[in-house]
Amino acid sequence: MAEADAPVPPAASSTAAPADDACPRRAWPSRPWGVGALAALMLLALWGLAWSGARLVKHDSSFSISARTEVLTLEVACGEQLVWDLPPGEVLGASSEAEPQPAQRLSVSLRDGARARLRLDADKRWLLTLDRAPGMGCTAATPDRIGVQVDERSLPPDPEGVHYRSRQAYDLGERPAWPLRGRVVIGEEISFGAGLGGGSSTPMLVQARLEVRTPDAATGQRRLIHEEQVDAGGIVDSHGCLDVRADDLPACVSIAGSVAEGFVHVADGEGSPGFDVQLLVTGERVGVRQQAGSERRVVVSWWAHVLSDSAVQMFAAGVAALSVLLGLLAALKELLPAPAGGREERSR
Repeated sequence: MAEADAPVPPAASSTAAPADDACPRRAWPSRPWGVGALAALMLLALWGLAWSGARLVKHDSSFSISARTEVLTLEVACGEQLVWDLPPGEVLGASSEAEPQPAQRLSVSLRDGARARLRLDADKRWLLTLDRAPGMGCTAATPDRIGVQVDERSLPPDPEGVHYRSRQAYDLGERPAWPLRGRVVIGEEISFGAGLGGGSSTPMLVQARLEVRTPDAATGQRRLIHEEQVDAGGIVDSHGCLDVRADDLPACVSIAGSVAEGFVHVADGEGSPGFDVQLLVTGERVGVRQQAGSERRVVVSWWAHVLSDSAVQMFAAGVAALSVLLGLLAALKELLPAPAGGREERSR
């Protein structure tokens, strides 16, 4: 019997199996160095923020205030003395029942918590009230806080203070400038009439502009980080203590730690009548109250200090550039094939 033919082995498939040495795709980081580089970048960024914060946390912000107002109140800082020369007018002790004393030349000395309220009356004359500021907490005796020279003669001290009124309207006489140092409140609450057709006779803030700057440790300059406009009828307090009770006012002024310096002078007659104020406040905050609102404290946070520093901005830009470079290198590794030696080792 004839032997059966041997089975023919099946033909090899034309479709080749995938090679073991094909270059596999890898997700970055495929090596420990990638994780380490990423962790190092994060630690570097945290160290930069902490270092910048340590340098900036001791610095104070500066608040620049430009305003035109019909009323201003100054509370002289403890240990300070200011001298204002006034135009001709009338002066009278607050507790005196005599007639006001006319004076051609007047000079007032304010020190250690004296309070001066300067405003315009309905006839556009200057009214100045001098008394004690309860919020400053100074220890000087009341008569020593206020000194008045009338035609080179000293006015007897009055425990209730002193009243002054200019002889002429503000736009007809002299335009002196007076220094400010202490707590300064620009504007005041508006009191309306009693329904008799007189309207409001209370002087008010006309307009004010507030700019906030922080120190730049790298350049030594101050960088503008915030600005805002205060509308007519608002109030600006250099110490941010507008809504504080009278009993808590000394503590609020002390905690604020602000120093307000500048000057006030009579406006040049153009635009709304009033006084022009230029004030620089160094401290933690400034209080702003828009018309018919509550006080809002403008505060520069530690985070705003850090983000506004040019050294921090350059450092952040460098970290971002390094991160992008590492990402590009990782993407390039994905596109390039692995070395031949690596393929043979994986095939085994």
